[in-house]
Amino acid sequence: MFRSRNSGKQRLRLSGGAALAIAATFFSLVAAPAYAARQITPPSNYFCGDYSPGKISIIPPKIWSSYNRPEYVTWAIGIERWNSVRKEWQKYGPSIITWSTFNWYGRSATSWSGGRFAYSKLNLPVAHAGYYRVGSAIDGSQGGVKWAGYIGGEDAYCYMS
Repeated sequence: MFRSRNSGKQRLRLSGGAALAIAATFFSLVAAPAYAARQITPPSNYFCGDYSPGKISIIPPKIWSSYNRPEYVTWAIGIERWNSVRKEWQKYGPSIITWSTFNWYGRSATSWSGGRFAYSKLNLPVAHAGYYRVGSAIDGSQGGVKWAGYIGGEDAYCYMS
């Protein structure tokens, strides 16, 4: 189930400085002396256990290359879990780096690699019940557009039982 944190019983908070630090971390994970794609439609949503029990499923981003040739794109994903004792989001597990190549028309010339993909979704296992949210960063090898942020927005989270 996907919710805004305002609809939950607890108020989950993250300072603006912490959000910027997380975004900077995601951009640093995307190791490239490169720029990015001409257009990026970021992942719009993720699902906790809806498609596969014990897994967060993420719909991949859509990317258009900057020039009329394929563009290598890196996608970094990090999961955070709410710590109700410390009242803060904490990194959960290692960050995942995936990659693919896209053309001018937004079609993937290669499928996403480096992750656990099934049914056109990235599926990341979680072993504990709790509230989760997903951060993401996308970078390409040419062009001028990058994207980093929380999938569904900073206030989006879901519960895994």
